[in-house]
Amino acid sequence: MVSISYIDHLLHNGPDVRFYELQSVAEVLQRPLVVFRGLKRDGKQNALCYVGKPNRYGENWSAPGHPDMVFMVGVTENWVVFEWGWEKMDAQNDGSCTHPVDAHRRFTKMIWKQS
Repeated sequence: MVSISYIDHLLHNGPDVRFYELQSVAEVLQRPLVVFRGLKRDGKQNALCYVGKPNRYGENWSAPGHPDMVFMVGVTENWVVFEWGWEKMDAQNDGSCTHPVDAHRRFTKMIWKQS
């Protein structure tokens, strides 16, 4: 969940790219490629990170996502979205091209992977 007040703020004050990325947020939360638990930073030890390859969106257009990037959505244990954005993909990971660079250093563990 993203607060209505924050969505309204993005709609009226921008940045526009953050507003349109909300469509990618929804897409990744509905169809993640991988989910990690435990961000290795203060206060986010129980958070989840959903990773996917959504479309990119703008005003009246959409296009395939960046070929060498993944889209990450950070969610608290109370299901509040606190962060999202495009990150460089780790092509060296396991050949699946679903992990962001340095996932093993950034997250405690992978808890789900699309089969």
